[in-house]
Amino acid sequence: MTAIFKPLRHKNISSVLLPDGFLALYDLEGNKGVTLSTLGAIVWEYCDGSHQISEIIQELKNLLADECQEETVIELIEQLSNDGFLET
Repeated sequence: MTAIFKPLRHKNISSVLLPDGFLALYDLEGNKGVTLSTLGAIVWEYCDGSHQISEIIQELKNLLADECQEETVIELIEQLSNDGFLET
């Protein structure tokens, strides 16, 4: 996955923000779900098809300073893509 890839949320994914800041995602077609941490929830919001991975990482670094590690963001986006939550 390259830094210029623009991740896009799959249209058949339902999301619910939980009281603890985590985000529950549910694939209505694949009948599967996942819960994302607060960082994952922020990454999910940026997966709108208009931000490159490198831009998402930079935005998170601006928001979270040292709490954002590039490798973590890339791994999360790859996992969401592999699990069918993002368009390929």
